[in-house]
Amino acid sequence: MSAVLPPDLLTGPGPAVALAVGDIDTYGCGAVVRRLPGAQMRTLAGLYEVFAESWRFPTHFGHNKDAFDDVVGDLPVGLRTAAGAPATGFLTVIDDADQLLADADPNDFEWFADSGTHWRERQARNGLGFGIVLVVPTEAAASAVAAHWEAADAPLIRLRQD
Repeated sequence: MSAVLPPDLLTGPGPAVALAVGDIDTYGCGAVVRRLPGAQMRTLAGLYEVFAESWRFPTHFGHNKDAFDDVVGDLPVGLRTAAGAPATGFLTVIDDADQLLADADPNDFEWFADSGTHWRERQARNGLGFGIVLVVPTEAAASAVAAHWEAADAPLIRLRQD
């Protein structure tokens, strides 16, 4: 069973982050999609490393929050989807998202959780969309993730399963 990606996640006025249980169907979303392992992003250093490798950050990436904001806000235009079409945006799917920044300072989690809308606004300047989907294995994990994001005052969308 896969969650359905809402068409306005990448460009809409609402949250740029969504939460799914099980899996997410990204086929036909129009975005370049990268799947990242939450288990390897338990710390801020791990998050930087995995994002940098997956999205091919420039070699001068400074491994700090400001540099991360800049690079994610300026992902390269002209990329193509898996089907070969010009990409209309960028979608990061984080598997095992209940482990995301689990060993990090709470301020680091709050920064990340609060940044999705900022990154989407930066990409919109280039006419592109941006979104993050957090994928967890169980409903219990989804409830814990949702509570963690809510405690950080960071909005997210719960996706429906089909």
